[in-house]
Amino acid sequence: MMVTVCRVCRTQSDYRAKFCHVCGASIPTSSLPNAWQERKKPSSFNARSSYPARYAGFWKRFAASLIDSLIVSVLWGILLVLHIALKESRILDGDGEEISLVIIMILPVIFTWLYASLMESSPARGTLGKMALGIAVTGPTGSRISFGRATGRHFGKILSSMFFGFGYLMAAFTEKKQALHDLMAGCLVVNKKAR
Repeated sequence: MMVTVCRVCRTQSDYRAKFCHVCGASIPTSSLPNAWQERKKPSSFNARSSYPARYAGFWKRFAASLIDSLIVSVLWGILLVLHIALKESRILDGDGEEISLVIIMILPVIFTWLYASLMESSPARGTLGKMALGIAVTGPTGSRISFGRATGRHFGKILSSMFFGFGYLMAAFTEKKQALHDLMAGCLVVNKKAR
């Protein structure tokens, strides 16, 4: 049990006591043990902070998504150019060409999933696009999310993109600026520093 000491009669009291149970002297909060004072301090990613300083808005998230889309598009473009070069040099023919096309279609999907999920569950808490704009993906209490939760959030974007992207537009109207995939995965997208 954590205790605090009365500065008048030196009697130990429970750390939550405001007055000494022996002499009745007030116990200032500064006399609380350091561990208790540390527990009262909010973390840097506290999700309960006020909106203007914490939750990343729709347009900031949209810009981060454009940067990430550009990164994935570059990869897909490299694979496509490589496929065309191999086809023109007649290295690929028949079955080899079909296998190459399947690889070109599957690799970007796998890369996009791993890129988003590994980056968002890492200490960086976000993809390169999010890092460039100073935003991060967190759990509801401001904690780092797991790879599994990041994977669920990533594939939840399939539902967010349905119905003309309404799931993404939800980030402009919900209280905590959450898109549909954020709500499904129990995530927040926050500004790393208060503005």
